[in-house]
Amino acid sequence: MNDNIEDLNSLLKSKKMYLFDFDGTLADTETLHWKAYNVCLKRFNVILKEKNIKKYIGNQETSIYKMIKEDFNIIFDEKDFFEERIKHYLQLVKSENLQPFPYVLKLLENSDVEFNILSSNRLPVLEAVLNIWGLRKKFNKIISAATNNIEKSDVIYNIEQYFNFNKRDIVLFEDSNKYLNIGKINKITSIGIEHIYNIDTLKDCDYVWKTL
Repeated sequence: MNDNIEDLNSLLKSKKMYLFDFDGTLADTETLHWKAYNVCLKRFNVILKEKNIKKYIGNQETSIYKMIKEDFNIIFDEKDFFEERIKHYLQLVKSENLQPFPYVLKLLENSDVEFNILSSNRLPVLEAVLNIWGLRKKFNKIISAATNNIEKSDVIYNIEQYFNFNKRDIVLFEDSNKYLNIGKINKITSIGIEHIYNIDTLKDCDYVWKTL
């Protein structure tokens, strides 16, 4: 369990479809998301620290809003907050020149594999970042749990129906142990992507790729 691209390629041999989570898996978007949250929360004298972020991470945005409101006893209009936050987030993606992790760019060179995305984030946000990177055309299908009002877990449990590939031909790339565990239960090859917010938490996967 390390970050050797040759070991990873050996595990991925003969697979036909790679299914990526987005935030924290394709790139270090999580850091910029939480920076944008803090910009928006500044007027409430709220600063989200690492302990808060680790609690919220992996949840859909509407759930995070509810948790923040309850934790800090504040009120805000969620639609306005989202629009403001995403404006700041996309500005940060550009100003800080955020790029996909190197392992992602390497895997995207494989012309024999279909690439897809399953994310809790909203579809317009996902596509906006992919367009900034010039990578939208690399991904055949993007399923947003938030936009489609579905659960990521349901998609993974029914992955063959959603993506028309046999489980044995699919590789799941995820930074959440919750979804890696579901992949393991369903006998899907699962790659855990480790970053600053989930160090030493990824247990239920076939391999851990360390981005740090």
